[in-house]
Amino acid sequence: QHIVDQMKSHGINLPIVAIGGILESDIKSILATGVSGIAVSGGILNAENPVEEMQALEASLEEEIKEFKEVREVKEVKAICLIA
Repeated sequence: QHIVDQMKSHGINLPIVAIGGILESDIKSILATGVSGIAVSGGILNAENPVEEMQALEASLEEEIKEFKEVREVKEVKAICLIA
């Protein structure tokens, strides 16, 4: 959150993507920081069941996108990319 706030206070408006050590349970709190996106690979590949982890990530992202659209009155989200 601190880095995102510093960038905004200095007029830096570049996309910020959170990378590294991200699990399904982290999605809500990471997106709440104001980052533009997240990148998940190890959380999927190192999961006991990667297919179930991917499904859980998709479900979490769908819920977060729905809430994001409602709060910010956005009609569509242009891109979501999950790489595994």
